[in-house]
Amino acid sequence: MKSAIRKYIVRPVRNFYRKLTTNRLLTTIFWAFNRKALPKGNLMCLHLGCGPVDYPGFINIDKYPFQHVHYLRNVKRLPHFKNESADLIYISHCLEHFSYLEVPGILNEYYRVLKPGGILRISVPDFDKILTIYEKEQTIESIEQRVLGGHDYKFNFHYAIFNQSYLEKLLTSAGFGTVKNWEFGTGPFKDLPDWSGKKVLVNPGNREYEISLNIEAIK
Repeated sequence: MKSAIRKYIVRPVRNFYRKLTTNRLLTTIFWAFNRKALPKGNLMCLHLGCGPVDYPGFINIDKYPFQHVHYLRNVKRLPHFKNESADLIYISHCLEHFSYLEVPGILNEYYRVLKPGGILRISVPDFDKILTIYEKEQTIESIEQRVLGGHDYKFNFHYAIFNQSYLEKLLTSAGFGTVKNWEFGTGPFKDLPDWSGKKVLVNPGNREYEISLNIEAIK
């Protein structure tokens, strides 16, 4: 019985884990020797938690070694960047992956890095819109992933929730002066293919719902 468990359960699981770990290690090593050169230009624009999105002109920062990532690290802190050095910081559906206790300090860090007049553009799941989905669908399944995250890899868990008044309060407390909504499809970098402009399809009603809160804060 023990030998069968080792043969059919323990060894396959161990081999899968080793293969997964090795692939990540090899990917990281390949990234280290082949990572993309920093963009040239007069503006410094940071894309935090960029994931698979590679938009021209951005410095990409993420924990996963996609080949377009310039800095492989957590985006809670930005030690590679001096005070008042960035013109724009963009972060989409990433802030909710940090503890709500950490969020004020994270926003302070982004304020530090931005130039006077610099822009912080944020997209997060909007808890008020999620509540609207629940009111109409009346099922936990319709909002579960929107509130808690996908849980399909180790970084895809949510630890904070936001609505407009709460996020505006946090940004004002961090020192930002002007805080306003931004609409997907308008302004610079308007066509980023990420969650800021997506709708979710909820079954069985087969209805589409907006999910994102898009806020812009100016230092």
